[in-house]
Parts: sequence; C-alpha cells; structure tokens
Amino acid sequence: GKHLLDVGCGAGRETAEIWLKYGGDIRITAIDPVPGMIGMAIRDFEGLLAETDPEHPRVTDANRPAFDVGSVTRLPYPDNSFDASFMLFVLHWTADPRKAIHELSRVVRPGGLIFGAQPFKPQANPNFNLVIRSSRNSYGNFWREDFRHWFAETGLTVSLATPAGFFHARNVPNEAV
Repeated sequence: GKHLLDVGCGAGRETAEIWLKYGGDIRITAIDPVPGMIGMAIRDFEGLLAETDPEHPRVTDANRPAFDVGSVTRLPYPDNSFDASFMLFVLHWTADPRKAIHELSRVVRPGGLIFGAQPFKPQANPNFNLVIRSSRNSYGNFWREDFRHWFAETGLTVSLATPAGFFHARNVPNEAV
C-alpha cells in the first residue's frame, strides 16, 4: 500500500529495480522531464523486469507504475501525496535544486522518507560539471553544505552517508526529532 515518487526516472531501470524489491507490492509514480525517456520507460518496463528477474511477479493495472512527464521543481501532486521519494543523481540537472527539495518535502507525507544519491563538490568531476552546466536550465554541482541548508529550510534534517552522496531525510520537522 505504499506510494513512492521516483524522480528523474529516465528509462525506468531504477523504477523496475524498486518495483522488484517490493515484489510488485508498491505503487510507483515515476517522473522525468524528457518525454522520450518516459516513452522508453513505459515501453521497456516489463522487459527491464524480465531482464533482472525472469520470474518476476505479474504486472497488473493495479501495480504498474504510472510514468509521467514532469519536473521536480513543479510537482503536479497535492501535499502529502507520497510515502517516500527516490532520486538518483538528479538535482544538479535541475534549474533550482533548492526549489526541488522544497517540492519534495511538500509532497512526501509527514513521517515519509526522501532518499537517493547526489554528487557534491569537490568530489564530483569538475569536467562533467561543465557538461551539466552547458545543458539549458541545469544548476550544476553544488556543495554538501548547500544541500543540508536547503533541507533545513524545509524543517528537515538530511543524513549523508559516504562521499558518494547517498542520503536520506525523514519528513519530520527538526523540532520533533
């Protein structure tokens, strides 16, 4: 009965992995701003499942992920819509990572989880950062302290693990922790 928002789902590989982790017993809404990637995710979802686990649970209308074109900086969902949100190396591709974090904290219910991984300066490759920043409306890499501050503005504390940038934040106001 859990509902997960997969942000920046791309072609749907991580969506399929999460779906398999829960044996299909999870409701996933997956978004990406690129219509072609959403098209690939819709088309290839069951193939990705079969590639990873040929004996995967049956996909039904009730457990098939919803794939939508959308931006994490303008989420078209009501407040407290999701139990959790996942994103993998997404925020540096957005125009405004701060706004994205605020949007995620808005749509994830109190007590819910926001988790994923994000590269940070100075560990992130500065040459790749040039590629990212040359993409229209991309913020580029940022510092861990900025990331922590943006979460703190929403009233949440983010926990960072490892230099690789794995993180999680529980949607519980700081004063309630």
